[in-house]
Amino acid sequence: MADPASNLGEGAFSNQTTVGLIEYEKEGAKKYMLVDTGMAADWDTILKGLEEHGKKEDVTYLLVTHWDQDHMQNIKEFPGALVVSGISTARVGTDDFGMVNALYPNGYIENEAIRFKNVNRTHSRDEMIYIVDSENQGKVAFIGDLLFAPLAELPAEQAVMFDKMATIDIGQKYFVLKDLFEKNTDIQKFFVGHSGTILDREEIADAIKAMESSVYKEAIKELVQQLEEKAEKYKNLL
Repeated sequence: MADPASNLGEGAFSNQTTVGLIEYEKEGAKKYMLVDTGMAADWDTILKGLEEHGKKEDVTYLLVTHWDQDHMQNIKEFPGALVVSGISTARVGTDDFGMVNALYPNGYIENEAIRFKNVNRTHSRDEMIYIVDSENQGKVAFIGDLLFAPLAELPAEQAVMFDKMATIDIGQKYFVLKDLFEKNTDIQKFFVGHSGTILDREEIADAIKAMESSVYKEAIKELVQQLEEKAEKYKNLL
């Protein structure tokens, strides 16, 4: 639920987002990448967590799962950092940008342990997944809002409500999540968009199963009907 001080009443939810820190070495020095930058309201907490490991100035990359404002409000705090996203790569504080697949044609950033997968029009139009082979957590995936939160925190009935409001393509979101799960059996931990809980494979399997339930099937039926209506409109343009 939302902070009572927000005065949004019943039915309001917190928009606190998951922020991930990746430590790596380059030319003998410790460097950091941040996966999403979180809400401005949470900046003091995020900064405190970051400074337990290193300096804010040592964050060289911001890895964007998608550009929804709740995930990237603190981008201004990292002048000079290189921003990687599904749309493009750019440096904070400059006008320059480039396409991510052209700049990183091998699918990884800095070293092969930090990989990205551009899945585009799922929850958002520029969705990215980051897969990190880490020393302390094993192989993990940052999947952003492909999954908002575990079922224990956000049951399917509420999750589908959010998906209907905020997800571009519920069906594609399901296929991408299932494909990631089935083809990457060595990923043991998953960081999702709006939870401090690290999910294991069993919890991801449960989430996928929930997306095959009747509540999601009804949403898919609505989506199919909308697509059919849109197709008819487009035919009139031909």
